[in-house]
Amino acid sequence: SKPGTFATMCQILIHCSNLESVYRKSCQFYSLFEKPVSLELSINGDQGVLTVRSEEEFSDPMHFLQESLLVIWHRLSCWLIGSHIILDKATFRYPPPEHEAEYRHLFYCPLHFSKSETAIYFNARYLKMPIKVLNISRATLITWAEAL
Repeated sequence: SKPGTFATMCQILIHCSNLESVYRKSCQFYSLFEKPVSLELSINGDQGVLTVRSEEEFSDPMHFLQESLLVIWHRLSCWLIGSHIILDKATFRYPPPEHEAEYRHLFYCPLHFSKSETAIYFNARYLKMPIKVLNISRATLITWAEAL
């Protein structure tokens, strides 16, 4: 997406009531643009799953785009609710990359490669947690979002 898209979306997200609404609103926001991938939230019982989806094959030979999306959304989510979200596991559609050892520093959870989807799994209770950064200044938010 174009520079400033993520910062604009973050300005919308800080007005959401809880983490689930953040994910739903961000998925809706990104559906407005053509993109190689998107994110999808699903809830299976007490398990929340944030999945990277693609409508067609795309070039990501080092898996940077997929890794980055999961890491950015996990970290942003933690910041928005003011609490660390413990990941239950992370799955990847591709075999272990050469830099596999770095993944444990990115995700801090069990890692599973060559699976049917690229996703992070966490307790669904986090989805009901309120957004804590409602009073953050616009300048602070934009500075943070543009630094990504």
